[in-house]
Amino acid sequence: MKIALVACGSRGDVQPMLALALGLRGAGHEVLLTVPPDFEALASEHGLEARALGPGFKNNPEMRDASPRSFARFIKREIKDEIRELPALARGSDLLIATGLAFGGRSVAEHLGVPYRLVAFAPLALLGTDRDPLALRVGGWIARTVVNLGLRGALNRERSAIGLPPVRDVLTHWAGERVIAATDPALTRLPAGALPKAVQTGYMHLRQPGALGEELERFLGAGPVPAYVGFGSMPIVRPSELVSRVASVARSQDRRFVVLARDLPPGTLAEEPRCFVTGNVPHEQLFPRVTAAVHHGGAGTVAAAARAGVPQVVVPLMSDQPQWRAQVVALGLGPGGPGFKRMTARNLGQAVAACLSDPAYARRAREVAAAVACTDGVALTVALIERDHGRSQSSSPGGTAVRPPFPAGDPPPAGAAGRRCR
Repeated sequence: MKIALVACGSRGDVQPMLALALGLRGAGHEVLLTVPPDFEALASEHGLEARALGPGFKNNPEMRDASPRSFARFIKREIKDEIRELPALARGSDLLIATGLAFGGRSVAEHLGVPYRLVAFAPLALLGTDRDPLALRVGGWIARTVVNLGLRGALNRERSAIGLPPVRDVLTHWAGERVIAATDPALTRLPAGALPKAVQTGYMHLRQPGALGEELERFLGAGPVPAYVGFGSMPIVRPSELVSRVASVARSQDRRFVVLARDLPPGTLAEEPRCFVTGNVPHEQLFPRVTAAVHHGGAGTVAAAARAGVPQVVVPLMSDQPQWRAQVVALGLGPGGPGFKRMTARNLGQAVAACLSDPAYARRAREVAAAVACTDGVALTVALIERDHGRSQSSSPGGTAVRPPFPAGDPPPAGAAGRRCR
């Protein structure tokens, strides 16, 4: 098959789609991959050719205040670019798969006459469940109304330009009929009656090549095991203030930290030997070597910390991150952290101290890591796509087409391909 993958949003939206692209390519499929322009280099690092589409995310000033109005402006631009540019790029595809803020993807699939699937990394149900109490249903209606007021006009104008009828509800249209919930069952499970209907596979980890670097290696080996503080590709308005708060915690608790803070000059906090500031670091390699991970609650960072078996403190900024904080707390992986906008050196320090002083968090993190290690989300997602939309182009040595590794029915059984443990 030829499969178009459309990723829009932060690194947490893009990185697992790179893993899926590699998995699909390895299974014999042709892949068209589009990413925000600031992630073209990341795709190239993994041997993938990606087309830039839509506005950038990491350094976009519209996203820095994380307000609903900023989101609306960003998504309107994304919708416009997707619907105007993607049809030519994706023509000839057999399937279009979108994720993140790609709100124009389903319209393009409809225009091209091909199936559409949304991949979601959020916990629980995207649009609630058919068993929600009245208060939750009212809350969901309010949320959909706000989204429709902000985006429906822009979406329907672009749909009209390519001969498509208007949509009534933006979120329902975006989600589609069969969401792929690419989350680990050890971290979150789909509730009964989830809307829209979905099938859960597993988080799609991307193997990250390279080394931590000599300076970071020296820091890790020069004293007690540090904790990690980082907020991924979130648009942090004043990163120097973030680093200053972490340094204050380091001094007050005599604790060491590796701090991920982009857009800061080399040598930041060089006078504070308890802190090492870096602009980029592979979680896959660093997390097994820290005592805890303090982060924003992006799905990928939650999954990486869980896989490494370290406790977590989630300090959410936006989107599904408060949900992930609730999941981390409910699973016993760490205490709840403050919201990012209300984070101070004092409440950050209190959360870190609470996380590291209770051995139950570390013990639970090791238990969850053992369960997460049993699931290969890429293999399960590729198998699901092949089952639902056509078998792999690869063949066995005898020339017989490879049979999909699990039968019809959701979710894939525990013994399906992609499970590495019993």
